[in-house]
Amino acid sequence: MPPCIPHQIWGYTIIDGVPQQATVQALIDGVPQKLQKDRNKDKPYEFTSGPDGHFGYNSDPDGLVFILDDDCWRRGKAVQFTLNGKLANEVLIFENGLGSELYLNVGTPPEPKILVYYFSPKKKATAGEYIKICHVRICNVQVDGNYFLNLYDMDTGEKIFEKTGYLKTGKYEYFDIYGTMPSRNWNLKLECGHII
Repeated sequence: MPPCIPHQIWGYTIIDGVPQQATVQALIDGVPQKLQKDRNKDKPYEFTSGPDGHFGYNSDPDGLVFILDDDCWRRGKAVQFTLNGKLANEVLIFENGLGSELYLNVGTPPEPKILVYYFSPKKKATAGEYIKICHVRICNVQVDGNYFLNLYDMDTGEKIFEKTGYLKTGKYEYFDIYGTMPSRNWNLKLECGHII
């Protein structure tokens, strides 16, 4: 029987909330699984992430990484991972031919950290005009999680805009905020953070 198609993986290794280099094994029922890699082929049952925890890309220490299925029985099986011998929190369901982005964590994961990457308020407007108040870009720089975003008129305390959502690690969200210009200059405050 010819080998079945492998499952490609890429992503980050994170220890105590910090992306960092680790030696990784993929396990099914506690048994290390054979890997296909671009480099370091003398170690077929482990791969090493880069200094920043990144793995699975051409530029990483082992290049592309695939979990093999030479004898065609792994489909639907739960794959666990170890980082430097410690069991990671994440589990992957093996599917032939798929690719999966993984954020493999051991230790205490951090809370999500949402940053305002870009905030561009409108400079001029006429009273009573319906305008794009601002353009906002936010980014999650730690772990997947829910976020909130509020825009306030600091002179009146009024909440002009509110939004909640879910954002994966390393991902951005872009949106515009609209409203009617009051008969005075706006003194705006943007708040953003994670929801516990």
